[in-house]
Amino acid sequence: MEINLNHILIFATNIKTEKDKQIISTILNQNEAILQWNIDLEDVDSVLRIESSTLN
Repeated sequence: MEINLNHILIFATNIKTEKDKQIISTILNQNEAILQWNIDLEDVDSVLRIESSTLN
């Protein structure tokens, strides 16, 4: 599957722990428009990256 780079969304977050990540994962996993997501807890901005073919 080819990923359209216009549909990679990047956000700085205040998610700091695995527990925070688990809470938000429930919401993100239920959204069918999200193909894949990840949160970089080691980054100072706790970057959330979302790949979607429809969200912008």
